[in-house]
Amino acid sequence: MRGTTQEDIDNWFTYHPPTAEQQARYVQLRETFKRLAEDIVALTPSCADQTAALRQLRECSMAVTRRSLATSGRPPRRKRAGCIADAE
Repeated sequence: MRGTTQEDIDNWFTYHPPTAEQQARYVQLRETFKRLAEDIVALTPSCADQTAALRQLRECSMAVTRRSLATSGRPPRRKRAGCIADAE
C-alpha cells in the first residue's frame, strides 16, 4: 500500500477549474439529485428519517460529483486496496 505523497497533497489543495464538459456533467448530476430531493420532501413525512435521507443524498451527490469531475479527461488512477472511490 502506498502512503500519501507530496504530489497527493499538492493535488488536493490546488484549485482545478472545471472544463466545459465537466461543468455540463456537474449541472446534470446536481439537477438529478435535486429532483430526487424534491421527491423525498413531497412524498415522505417531515421527520428525522426524511432529514437523514436528505443529508445522505447530499453526501452522495457531493461524492458522485467529486468523483465524476476528478476522473474526466484523465487516465484512471492506479487502484488502491480498500479504497471505495477506486471501486468502479
